[in-house]
Amino acid sequence: MMSKFIFLKRRFERIFPVILIAGLFSFVACKKPMDNSKRIQASELYQKSVRLIRLYTDSFENAQDSATLLNLNERFTSSLTALNFKYPSETCLEISEGENDTLTNLTEKIISVRDSLLYLYAHPVISDSLSSDSIPEENSLAD
Repeated sequence: MMSKFIFLKRRFERIFPVILIAGLFSFVACKKPMDNSKRIQASELYQKSVRLIRLYTDSFENAQDSATLLNLNERFTSSLTALNFKYPSETCLEISEGENDTLTNLTEKIISVRDSLLYLYAHPVISDSLSSDSIPEENSLAD
């Protein structure tokens, strides 16, 4: 009886690694393949968003008045919304941390440009077109 037990133990020791490896391969084979399409879509969304934000930032900087700037801002908001709706929901969750930081920085820049220009248009710098030399003194008028 003891020899039969030793025989089974040795046989198990030889077969166990084979069973273990076969089990791991079957487990891996049954695993659902990783869906990379969301990451690809997120990368496309990121690239198109960067392009759109940079385009509108340049347009904001070249706006001549507040009406043009506000019109551009409205079109920018609509364009960005339309771009995001072209992709499935939660696609933006697949954008990497670095890409997200870039989008944040670009968005902060366009907001800063917009707000500073709106402030400038609301509070224009008034320059006097006459120099102080062109205004006659009171004494010279009395003569």
